[in-house]
Amino acid sequence: MSPFFLATFVLLIMSVGIPAVAVAIAYAAWRGKPKTFDREMYWTAFATAAIASVLAFTVAQKLNSNSSGGRLLTAICLFLALLLFGVSMGCGISVFT
Repeated sequence: MSPFFLATFVLLIMSVGIPAVAVAIAYAAWRGKPKTFDREMYWTAFATAAIASVLAFTVAQKLNSNSSGGRLLTAICLFLALLLFGVSMGCGISVFT
């Protein structure tokens, strides 16, 4: 996996993926879709997803990516961190809807 592909992938996820996940979660909250979720549960999900995202970013940064397997593992950790960041932002927006 080339560094150019990884940079393009990260930019695509950051510009399209994170906002799409955040809007989907906020829209579902606005419609009242998880009936068991209330404001405190969205705060808890926001904090948990944010902490997990920071941990995944840290793991992706600290991994040794000299081999192709290491680059793939770094990309997976980075994708997971970005996905969790989108979930965190969606839950954060949902607190106010």
